[in-house]
Amino acid sequence: WYKLQGINAVGTGASGDTSISSVLADPVTYAAEYDLAVGTISLNDSIVYRANRRAYYSEGVQSVLNWKTAFAGVDHELTFGARVHQDEEDRFQEEDAYRLQGGQLVLTTAGAAGSQANRVSSGEALALFVQDKFTIGRLSVTGGARFEDYELTREDYATSDPTRAAGPDRVRTLSDTVVVPGLSALYEISETTTLLAGVHRGFAIASPGTTNADVEESVNWEFGGRYSRGAFELEAIAYFNDYSNLLGTCTASSGGGCAVGDQFNGGEVDVQGLEVTAGWDAAAILDTDISIPLSVVYTLTDAEFQTSFESDYEPWGDVVAGDELPYIADQQLTLSAGLEADRWGASLSGNYVSDARARAGQGGVPARELIEARWVADMAVWVDLTDRIRVRAKAENLFDEVYVASIDPAGLRPGKPFEFLMGVEVSF
Repeated sequence: WYKLQGINAVGTGASGDTSISSVLADPVTYAAEYDLAVGTISLNDSIVYRANRRAYYSEGVQSVLNWKTAFAGVDHELTFGARVHQDEEDRFQEEDAYRLQGGQLVLTTAGAAGSQANRVSSGEALALFVQDKFTIGRLSVTGGARFEDYELTREDYATSDPTRAAGPDRVRTLSDTVVVPGLSALYEISETTTLLAGVHRGFAIASPGTTNADVEESVNWEFGGRYSRGAFELEAIAYFNDYSNLLGTCTASSGGGCAVGDQFNGGEVDVQGLEVTAGWDAAAILDTDISIPLSVVYTLTDAEFQTSFESDYEPWGDVVAGDELPYIADQQLTLSAGLEADRWGASLSGNYVSDARARAGQGGVPARELIEARWVADMAVWVDLTDRIRVRAKAENLFDEVYVASIDPAGLRPGKPFEFLMGVEVSF
């Protein structure tokens, strides 16, 4: 795929183009780059496009064994699993330079194949897991662990060697063995009320091409309860995710003045919050055969860095302990109501997301870093024409709300506008 990489205000023979996100965020400082981007002026090699030419493959085999047995008078449901996996990414990219003239792009310098990136990244892993689920009276416990042995390799070839005849200039390898355990429990207080709790270890591998990034590790806790009686259901779960190191990964959508695939250490991070879900069928108090499902889903999140550091990852930047993580809204709320009969149904939902910041920080959010709160409504209907044919229709962003979804990777990015979808389901 081909994308606008940046603007070069110096032109032919120069290097170090300015990212389009920087230009759009501050068109005064980058006035020359902005004029080039909109075509006010024209300059050879000023518009830089990158050909993100990559090939991928992934393959493996997995086997699972389930065994029900009894030990010491307790029934156990045991699961054993094994998986062998390997994958590869072949990155062979170049950048082409243009000038914008009369609203048209004119190629001025064609990049040589592989001159921007010429590398192969691969991974191999063996994973084994075991899980045991058992019940003692009203208490149900599920425990397990995953063992993983992995090796990641990155081979960097010279950007002047498109055939790779000279072999890799540099080979970097990362390997390790890790055990990831988890434990959860359910306790039935009564026929209507259940308590739940769990603790799990989180683990994510760092890329071998990112020499300064450590693995991501966390311990994740949750505690809550469920209540169900008649047509009413309620669930509330509090959670706490304790990261000893959070990894930030540069992607095409995140931007951040980095190469896609680069990773960055975020140090210690605490994420905590509450999730509440409630549902009720209002038909329970009405004399009708039509179901009237109503639901509320609410999430409260607090996510903060616990250490101070300087990062080359633009959404983080210079972090001070206590800074909030970017792009995480404090509150989210979804309301929905529907009608459901035997052969037709309809639903209307509204989703609210509170303000969020696009850069790590605390206190007031600068205007150019603010992702403002928004409400978006959706509507859906379905009708069964026969026992085998169902027609569906859906309107997303029903009222065509205009809102900012992100300021990365290239300036203000709007949310999805109104869209109407229609389809037919046929069962054979």
